[in-house]
Formats: sequence, structure tokens, C-alpha cells
Amino acid sequence: MLVSLKGQLEADLTASSADILRAVSEAQAQAVAEASERAAAEVRDTADQQSLALRAEFERQRDELQSHAASEIAELHRAMEEVRAQLASADLEINDGRRERESLEHQISESRREALETERQLDEARQKVELIAGEVEQARGDLDASRRELEATRAALAQADRLAIGLKALDNSVTFGDVFDGLARSACEETSRVAIFLVRGDRLRGWRAIGFDPDMLVGADLQPDEAGVVGLAAVSGAGMEHRHGDGSSLPAFAESAGSRHALALPVEVGGSVIAVLYADVAQTDRPEEPRWTVILDVMARHAGRVLEAMTVRQAAALWTPGSAPQASRWDSRPVSGGGLQ
Repeated sequence: MLVSLKGQLEADLTASSADILRAVSEAQAQAVAEASERAAAEVRDTADQQSLALRAEFERQRDELQSHAASEIAELHRAMEEVRAQLASADLEINDGRRERESLEHQISESRREALETERQLDEARQKVELIAGEVEQARGDLDASRRELEATRAALAQADRLAIGLKALDNSVTFGDVFDGLARSACEETSRVAIFLVRGDRLRGWRAIGFDPDMLVGADLQPDEAGVVGLAAVSGAGMEHRHGDGSSLPAFAESAGSRHALALPVEVGGSVIAVLYADVAQTDRPEEPRWTVILDVMARHAGRVLEAMTVRQAAALWTPGSAPQASRWDSRPVSGGGLQ
């Protein structure tokens, strides 16, 4: 800038000097025309004074320009130093930012690695939990199966106990009525409804009803073909079973309770059917075979054997020499409460 200003000033001074010289030349030419030497001397004096004034002005302006240029150069140096300082500070900040970025990238990489490791551990833990859950579920299923088996075993043991008690009660019976009473009570413990019918020729006579309306059955006189599975058991001498959808039919007195699983068992004495045990429960969809039908069949057969033994004892007592005739323990007439005398 100083060089530029200096060159500009010299150019201006040169131009000014040329103008002054030209003016002086003109003045001298005019002075020569007017007055020779005097005029020339005055012109020279004037030109010298003007030249000195211009030079002094030139020096003053040059000094001012140099001073101003030096001040501006100093300001530029200070500005450049400030810019350098700012650039250095910016470089430091950039370097710090670069280091922080690298540190953050490293932390992010470590976090990703730890996250992947944690996810892998979670997957392993989830697989272990699923495996344990499967084992627990299997153990729960095994436990439920064991519980069901235990409950079935307990139910079977309870039924066996009831069967033993019922058979013992039948063995301790004194009259035919005691036998039928015990048979009805024991059968009712296994089912919801029980009825006993006595066979008189080609008729069925209601003797005891539990779970039914006793006024409807006790003393009722039925034809075998009107009594469904009861009539079939009385005629055939074999047990008859009815389930929903079977060809066999329920007796009319049992149809009002909806779908039923029914069983009619003959009670035989000496090869003849003297009574029929009827029992039923509500029809279910459970696939397992019910045990109550087997228990009732055993009890009906045992009741027949007990009645046979009673008959043999009575016949032996009648034919024993010197023994007094005993009153018959059989009476087919229904009595109050459905008992037999």
C-alpha cells in the first residue's frame, strides 16, 4: 500500500510539475514578450517559490500518507495477528472436537459391541427361559396327569370301599326287604337316581325309588314293553345299558330329565329274574369308561346270591324234622317307605 501510495503521489507530483512548468514556460514566454530579463527573473522567483511550496506540500502529504499507511499497516498487522490467534484457537477447537468425535465414535462402537453382547446374552437367557418354561409346562402336565391318576385312584379306592361296605351290608341282611334296601342305598351312592322293580309274572311292580317321585313309581304296575331297558332286562335276564343315541330306550318315568346314561340289571334267584335294579346319571362327553356300572353289576349279582342263600336256608328250615314252620320273609306288597317285610 505504501509503494502504491508513493507511486500515485509521484505521478501526481509529476503531473503537477508538468503543469507548473508549462505555466511557467508560458509566463516566461509572455514575460519575455513584455519585459525581458526582469520578467524572467520574477517568473523564476515565482516558479521557485511555487515549486518550493509544492514540494513542501508534497512532503507534507507524503509524510501524512506514510504515517496513515504505517497506522493502517499496523492495524492490518494487529488484525492479522488476531486472525492468526483466532485461527489457532479454531484449530485447537477443531482438534478438540476431532478428539471428542473420535472418543464419541469409540464410545459408540463400544456401546454397540456391548449392546450386541447384551442382546446375545438376552437371546441366550430367553432361550433358557423358554426351555425352562417348556420343562415347567411339561412338569405341570405330568403333575396334572399324576393328580388325575391320583384322584382316579382315590375315587376307585372310595368306590371299592363303598362296594365292600355295600356287599357286607347285603351279607348282613335278614329279610328280602333288607337286601333290596341295601342294594338301593348302595346303588344310589354311585348314581343320582335308583329304582327297584319286582317281577311278578309278566308284570313289573315298583317297589323302591330314590331320586324319583316315590308316589309315581312305588306301587306302579308296568308292562315290560312299556318300561324300556327295565323291561328288556326283566325279559332277557341280562343287563341292559342305554346311552344317548343307542337303540335302546329309557323308561317313560326317566325321560323328563334329559339325556341320561342308564343301566338296568336283573336280580336272579335260582335262574329266575325276581327284580330289576334301574339306575341312571346325566349323560357326559367324557371318554373314560364309568366304573359305577361295574360296581352296580357286582352288587346286583351279589344281591341275587344273598337272596338264593336266604331261600335255601328257609327251605332247609322248613324240611328240618321237628322244626316249627317259620313265617315267610317275602312279601311282594309295597309298604310305607318302599320296604319289604
